[in-house]
Amino acid sequence: MVMAYLFTIVNSLQGAFIFLVHCLLNRQVREEYRRWIKGTRKTSPTTQNFTLFVSTVTTSTKMVSWGEPSTSSL
Repeated sequence: MVMAYLFTIVNSLQGAFIFLVHCLLNRQVREEYRRWIKGTRKTSPTTQNFTLFVSTVTTSTKMVSWGEPSTSSL
């Protein structure tokens, strides 16, 4: 039972381990992160323009009945 818990914990940390090894230990990736962070800090939220497009879709449904009993035969 203990091995199952250890296996689950190690597998759940696999993504963090790959991130640490590849992204934080690789100099080129660190430089790209620095450029990306500096680029996002330059733009302020007040100078950004947002446009919202709203589209309306209308659908129609038609009820079709199959073999309803007729009231005239009663």
